[in-house]
Amino acid sequence: MTRAAVKIGFRQEVLEIPIEQLVALKETNAAVTGCRKYSQIKASLTHVGLIEPLAVYPQAKGIYLVINGNLRLHLLKEMGVTTVRCIVAFDDEGYTYNKRVNALSPIAEHFMILKAIANGVTEERIATGLNIDVVAIRRRRNLLDGICPEVVELLKDRRISNSTFNSLRKMKPLGQIEATELMISASNFASPFAAVILGITKPELLVKPPKKPQKGDHPHASILLEETTETLISELAVARKTYGVDVLTLTVICRCIESLLTNGAVDRYLQQNHLDARSELTHLVQDTNAERVQDPLPVPPSRDGS
Repeated sequence: MTRAAVKIGFRQEVLEIPIEQLVALKETNAAVTGCRKYSQIKASLTHVGLIEPLAVYPQAKGIYLVINGNLRLHLLKEMGVTTVRCIVAFDDEGYTYNKRVNALSPIAEHFMILKAIANGVTEERIATGLNIDVVAIRRRRNLLDGICPEVVELLKDRRISNSTFNSLRKMKPLGQIEATELMISASNFASPFAAVILGITKPELLVKPPKKPQKGDHPHASILLEETTETLISELAVARKTYGVDVLTLTVICRCIESLLTNGAVDRYLQQNHLDARSELTHLVQDTNAERVQDPLPVPPSRDGS
């Protein structure tokens, strides 16, 4: 079976278009100009310049509709720019632009900052271009200090806070890997969850093990609590993996039971011979239908794991 050829969505050259020929797709109001994103774009345009060309769609009489880059257009007009670099689209659909934007992970930001510094860009200039404090740049520069390479590879595409990395730094490499695998299995990378994992980590897996228990402490109780918590976390990870399939199976079964209960012959038989079972099945169907209305049915994972 032959596949249809993928069509190019833009003209292949970048055009310099007079700014008076560009029309914004939507107006920029006061709420937008007061947000942090607007300030960051303004700082980037001021200190770095336009990096990504505007995406435009041709209209009548040499006018172009800006389908992606309205904030940049507004700022460029304020800066007195006369011409703007643009790419011309063959379709006036602007939805797919924002749909395909992927947020940069903290680890990716870390490596980009290191590369910029290696190329001679100062931390102060990076902070000015991003409109953030230079302390934040230094914190991102040192993000992976004390983190083992295996964990970096596991978390390179995840959105994780600095506090989570702070908890991981207090563990030895093996402890970091175990904690990271727990967070991935639970799909929870929040700093409180990382702190809980740190609290139940075995002393031999910590960089600085806690002092010996003082008089009055109960070491046996602590060991029991540690083992119980580890078991609960493992069971939670398994439950998260099978939850979608279990709920889907239950829903399908209840639909079959519901169709049987609406059958007159089956309903009469149950009323005459198994009245208690009929009552329980009716309650089960009603409860499942009520939960399905409140919570959308989760999509189970496919067999290939995608």
